[in-house]
Amino acid sequence: MFDTASVQKRWALPDGSGRKVPKVNGFWHGAVYAQVGDESIVLDGATGQDRQTSAGMAPYEIDRYGSLVGSSFYRAKG
Repeated sequence: MFDTASVQKRWALPDGSGRKVPKVNGFWHGAVYAQVGDESIVLDGATGQDRQTSAGMAPYEIDRYGSLVGSSFYRAKG
């Protein structure tokens, strides 16, 4: 993952942790939404560490109004 301001590399997978490289679907507010096999995960964009495992879904399009997963729209909470 790269820092957008400096274009410097922040982290990369694989990192020796044994984790499979996730398929990244989207980014929003410092979170990286991805899938590893059939499991959806959320990674911290700054560190690459898990924020949430078994996230339930990894949206392709994310904004302040909601997210798009496949052909379904999920309204943002709050």
